[in-house]
Amino acid sequence: MPEVRESSRRLPRAPEVWMEWIDVSCQAGTPRSPSSDEPNVERLVAEMDRLRIDRALVTSPWSDTIAPEYANQQLFNDLADHERLLPVPEVLPEGADGFLDRQTDAIADLIERGAVAAIAKCRKNKFTLATWCAG
Repeated sequence: MPEVRESSRRLPRAPEVWMEWIDVSCQAGTPRSPSSDEPNVERLVAEMDRLRIDRALVTSPWSDTIAPEYANQQLFNDLADHERLLPVPEVLPEGADGFLDRQTDAIADLIERGAVAAIAKCRKNKFTLATWCAG
């Protein structure tokens, strides 16, 4: 009978699995004040690296306080040099700077600028979906 060595009794090592992680709930951008603890792009990318997150869908931290067209412009500017950060601009269903009267053009413009999704902040803008709901 052949001699069985200790090393041959070990189970084969499972292959290392690499998963692609995408964070879908991030805010990052230029802080409104220099001493602010608000999320910024550099801190987000560093945290993504630490956690091995490949990409992130990012909304603007400015979105809650300023008009969407300005928050969106700041978001696109802040993320322009970071291909791992995917912009998610704000849209207003009731219109903003021509959005309602030219929705197709406005959406095409957001996509052309790199948007992968959009968010409608209905509560912030006091827009109700009640008339669109069936119950």
